[in-house]
Amino acid sequence: MKQYLVLGLLAVLLFAGCTTPSTGPGANVSNSAMHMNQTTSSFQVDQAKIGHVISVIDKFLSLQGLPPQQPKIETTQLIKLTYTVQGQQVAFYVTPDYQNVVVGKPTSVAQIEQFVEQSSKPTNLSVPLAIDSAAHIRGNKSAPIVVIEFGDYQCPYCVLFAQQTYEAFLKKYVDTGKVEFAFWDFPLPFHQMAMPASIAAECAAKQGKYWEMHDALYLNQSLQDKSKQLSEQLIQNIAKNIGLNMTAFDACRNDTSVRSGISALESRAQQNYQVGGTPTFLIYSTKKLSDAQIQKLVKDFQASAVRGKVVIGSDGKAGVIVSGALPINVFDQIVADMSG
Repeated sequence: MKQYLVLGLLAVLLFAGCTTPSTGPGANVSNSAMHMNQTTSSFQVDQAKIGHVISVIDKFLSLQGLPPQQPKIETTQLIKLTYTVQGQQVAFYVTPDYQNVVVGKPTSVAQIEQFVEQSSKPTNLSVPLAIDSAAHIRGNKSAPIVVIEFGDYQCPYCVLFAQQTYEAFLKKYVDTGKVEFAFWDFPLPFHQMAMPASIAAECAAKQGKYWEMHDALYLNQSLQDKSKQLSEQLIQNIAKNIGLNMTAFDACRNDTSVRSGISALESRAQQNYQVGGTPTFLIYSTKKLSDAQIQKLVKDFQASAVRGKVVIGSDGKAGVIVSGALPINVFDQIVADMSG
């Protein structure tokens, strides 16, 4: 967790995860909806007000381990371009030298203040930190740390995690008994093959081959080769290759109760842990952490580029909820904080 957060005021955030569709550059942009507002009048800087803004930004930067500094103050007039993207208005702000663009809505000072306040303490949840009985478990059930992945088989970021980090994670933590791993289905509605794939994995589980199906669904996909993207044919091929009884497999996939069970599992993820995208990970210690350990978690998250938060369950267990195709070093830091 050594990378620093990028200020939303100054750059476009690149979200490393699948979420519900959002507005942004590059999709269905209507140039006919462009507007330009430009002024050249100068104005006097209110020293008291700008002083307050600087103090707020200093607090934000301090969360990233950066010292306070006196910023250079300049008055400029931005050129605002407004586009219609998927029926919504998206603003682009161009600097007067025409060399830089700020994308999206400006971040208010109040939003930064709120972020600073929330980042200084963990979030208390109304539910315990626990694996749902309908999720699938891998590894030592007595492990001191639990990692739950909320995943979608068609999400490209889930595929990236599976193909770039998953094997190393299993060898380092699950196979050694240090971590209990669980997969919690979270098929997103705009991924047409996500639910069929989740159903296929559940039906493979009924024949004792859940993890064989789970792993193959991810590892046999290609993000570059369209002929190897998730499809019905790929699911059928995997089922045959891992030796499933195809008659029983197909009958199970037609059982509407399997789909209903997955939908209910997804709803519990949303309600209990506010999961909204994939992959999302809930990582927690099965033992109560000391106040010092919890503060170490908070501090590390404040200083990281990882999207997430420290949480305390209603059972007193402490953990983190993080999003994105996490590299192994992120798990290293979290496990170290919870074990130290």
